[in-house]
Amino acid sequence: MRDGWRAGLGGVVGLLLAASFATPLTTSSRSARLNPATALASGTAFACALSTSGHVACWGDNREGQLGPGRPTPRDPQPRDVAGLAGPAVALAAGYAHACALLVSGEVECWGANANGQLGDGRRDPRSTPTPVSSLGPGSGVVALVASQNTTCAERSGSTSSPVWCWGQGEGRNGDALTPVPVAGVPRGSKLASPSCALSPSGQVWCWNSAEMGASPLRPPFSSGPAVFTSGVHQLASTGLALCALTGRRVSCVGENLEGQLGLGVVGGSRSSPARVLDLPPSRYVAGGYGDVCSISLHGALWCWGLNLNGQLGDGGTLVSPLPQPVLGLSSGVTSVAFGAASTCALAFSEVWCWGDNSNGQLGDGSVLSSLSPRLVALS
Repeated sequence: MRDGWRAGLGGVVGLLLAASFATPLTTSSRSARLNPATALASGTAFACALSTSGHVACWGDNREGQLGPGRPTPRDPQPRDVAGLAGPAVALAAGYAHACALLVSGEVECWGANANGQLGDGRRDPRSTPTPVSSLGPGSGVVALVASQNTTCAERSGSTSSPVWCWGQGEGRNGDALTPVPVAGVPRGSKLASPSCALSPSGQVWCWNSAEMGASPLRPPFSSGPAVFTSGVHQLASTGLALCALTGRRVSCVGENLEGQLGLGVVGGSRSSPARVLDLPPSRYVAGGYGDVCSISLHGALWCWGLNLNGQLGDGGTLVSPLPQPVLGLSSGVTSVAFGAASTCALAFSEVWCWGDNSNGQLGDGSVLSSLSPRLVALS
């Protein structure tokens, strides 16, 4: 699958760690708690958070206008409000260098890179302020957004043609789709799970390479055998060349294991059928990054495994871990996690914490010093 299987790790390998800290750090007095965060999204080297009031703030790399500041700046290590949203937001999504917000009105707006039409406005030029997505205005029935790489997808309630619509790189029959198109063949009642997969009402995983070419039950690309994740899946996470699924309270993974992202205690090899992650507490949430995976336990603790070159596992080191490791300082209260190419952010007790590479200010603490453990984002 394009999103779950072909996402490369080349952008991660060359990044260097500038500085590290062994324990979680709080930032200056600018880390005000006046607007608690409710949602989180990360791109390659930037991140965005949504406050309870519906405001969106972003930080990090801005070379494509992905922070939505309305002005050209190469980066910003301090969170800034996105300029010009048409109203309060209720959900966020982020790709390599673009971001999107679902507004309370039901409208979807996107900003940032647009070479593949990932902003969905029928054009290919980047935007530094939000632009409405074509045909997804107020009342369009959008209930969820997901973005990755140069693609964006929306789940639409009540749509008669398909519950999932996508736009961007490769979504058209002969190339990019510059405006949303329905994904053919997705079963009725399915829920959006990633920019290239959905979950049927029974919990079977359906995936696609192109929206117009249609969806089919998931099979690993290196196997001609039967479909995998055929029932009972509650959530799906893509990570480089592997996929992980939450079934019941357990996480199982399938695919390549180049960085130990299958969580089997070894590095290397592959699996064509799902294998349960070892030494992981019962989980309620799983998410995948660029060769790493994290899960949230029933008690709200964050555990991560896989690629760790820049400290993105948050365990205080930089060694690859083929087994889950607890993230330092985040032993309770975690509700979501989002991944950059070499950094990770989590939402805990309505605060945003980030760690890993910070060369573009993607940790959001006002500096460009990297960290091996969580650091509080200055959401002032």
